[in-house]
Amino acid sequence: MTAVTIHYGKTNLSQLIARVEAGEEIALARGKNPVAKLVPREKPAGRRQPGAYRGKCVIDPASFDPMTEEELAPCRDRTATRSTACRSPRRRWTTWSWCRTSVASMPAA
Repeated sequence: MTAVTIHYGKTNLSQLIARVEAGEEIALARGKNPVAKLVPREKPAGRRQPGAYRGKCVIDPASFDPMTEEELAPCRDRTATRSTACRSPRRRWTTWSWCRTSVASMPAA
C-alpha cells in the first residue's frame, strides 16, 4: 500500500483514482499519520431479480377493505390538523393528501 499526503492527493486525485481502479490501495496521510484509505470499489452483485421477496412479505388483505365512516371522519373534517388526520389502524401510511383525493373521488353515500 502506497501512502501519500493529503496535499499530494488533492493535487493528483485523477492519477490516484486511476491507480486505485487498477487495483492499488492508497493511504492518505496528514503528516505521517494515515487518516484515510482509497480502495477499489466492489463490483455490484448484478441485476436484481424480480420476485426476490415473494413469500417473505405479506400484506394483510384487510388493508384493501373500504374504510369505515369512523375512519373517514377525520379526513372529511376540514378543521383536522395534518398530524391527526386519517389515523387508521389499518392504513398507517395514509396522509392528508391521500384522504382528500380519496374522499373527493368516493361516490356519495
